[in-house]
Amino acid sequence: MDIITIVGFSFFGIACFLSISYFIRNSFKDDGYLFLYFILFLLSYELFYKTLIHSKIIYSFPSLYISGRFFNLMVYPILLFFMYSITKPNFKLKTRHWMIVLITFFFISFNYFPSLNLSISQKLKNLDLFYADTRPGPYNYWGNWQTFFKGVIVPLIFVLLTIYEFFHFKKKNKNAQKNALLSILLIVILLFFFFNLASNLIYEEMEALSGWSMIEWPVDIVFLSIVLALLSVISLSVNSGASFLPPAKYVSSSLHEENYDAVISQISEIIVEKELYKESDFSLKRLAEEANSNTRYLSQAINHKLGMRFSDYVNEFRIKEAKRQLLLPDNRNLTIEAIGKNCGFQSKSTFFRIFKKVTNLTPKQFIAEQKKSGSNL
Repeated sequence: MDIITIVGFSFFGIACFLSISYFIRNSFKDDGYLFLYFILFLLSYELFYKTLIHSKIIYSFPSLYISGRFFNLMVYPILLFFMYSITKPNFKLKTRHWMIVLITFFFISFNYFPSLNLSISQKLKNLDLFYADTRPGPYNYWGNWQTFFKGVIVPLIFVLLTIYEFFHFKKKNKNAQKNALLSILLIVILLFFFFNLASNLIYEEMEALSGWSMIEWPVDIVFLSIVLALLSVISLSVNSGASFLPPAKYVSSSLHEENYDAVISQISEIIVEKELYKESDFSLKRLAEEANSNTRYLSQAINHKLGMRFSDYVNEFRIKEAKRQLLLPDNRNLTIEAIGKNCGFQSKSTFFRIFKKVTNLTPKQFIAEQKKSGSNL
């Protein structure tokens, strides 16, 4: 097992793990980056296949062998749909999109149907002939109209559509996070496209240097590993709260950063004026109804502007009110638990835990500290 094989299987494992884990975590529901996870899965499989071929481990899994080059054209429409999911609020696949997917799948599968009907013994014989390496050098994929059409013309159409969508969005929108994500995505798409466009020249140069006519496999493995590394960093960043990219569940939101302050100011005023925090079952949906907005916008503003969850945001109002009520002379006959319920906490234990988390004091310690300082908050 050489270093190329180790690199190939390593990046396959990382990308495949990330894509499957995020799919499962979101129960296959769109969190804004569903297409990204699918791309990771597609490319990780292609890397896995190429590594099997390069390492000859394919002999242990002959049923996976497919004669001819493994073109993964599906990457291009999925990348385009990923771009749409960022630039178009509430983007969903429509009939025309599914038609594109089906047509692309047909192009990918058409040349491989004969291979699927081959027996294992015949596939093993084909592998022996393949590894005999009697070719004069890397196969010129531009020399065949079918491979040229699938490898250049079809991808070019998707790339041009993606570039158009990128500049169309960037011209009208100033959301720095989304523009940063789109720029990274466009770089990955162009890198992927131009590498495949220039792959014949790269193979020829590498074959001239190495004297190995099958040099395209390790070259492809290294390149795919780089692409998967970039996409894996994006998926990890958006799922771990990176501030320079939009969080996963807000990628398709049309709410811009410059509106966060206005949203926070509006909902804070509503919560205080109507004392909504005193409702033990107060929810984001209820707040959205009062603010004539939607839950996604409010959650996005609270999470991304204030860096906290909705529950923590509401608890700040409750603790502020609890601190006030704990020091009211009229409340001396009330138990601390009763005061907590007056402020919206469902139980004594929850009130004590949140109060201690916010103030680093228990309610009794807080009262004692205020009495010592003579404060009358």
